[in-house]
Amino acid sequence: MQSEPVMMLPLTLTEFRAQIREAIAEELEQAASNRKPTEQAKYMTAEQAAEFLKIGITTLRTSTTKGLFTGYRVGSRVLYKQSELEAALKRTDQYSIGGKKRGPKPKNQANA
Repeated sequence: MQSEPVMMLPLTLTEFRAQIREAIAEELEQAASNRKPTEQAKYMTAEQAAEFLKIGITTLRTSTTKGLFTGYRVGSRVLYKQSELEAALKRTDQYSIGGKKRGPKPKNQANA
């Protein structure tokens, strides 16, 4: 990092504070313009989530009760994050939660 020469100018305390504020404002503006906007999570209703997972709504609710999926209660509705549903699908890649086996279930770690 190269340092710039320091120039001493006669400034009042008020002028010095104004210079500092201006420099900070410029840095904050530059940092804000470089920031990427955060992606907002997409939520699904239970019906949408069941359709997305290709399972019945009863299976979805049972799986949620068992802790396979996380439901977020908003008033009287339960919503599901699409990213969490996708992650759960990746975890259960070897078998389907709808009862139709596609491959062997993972071995139980306690019995290994």
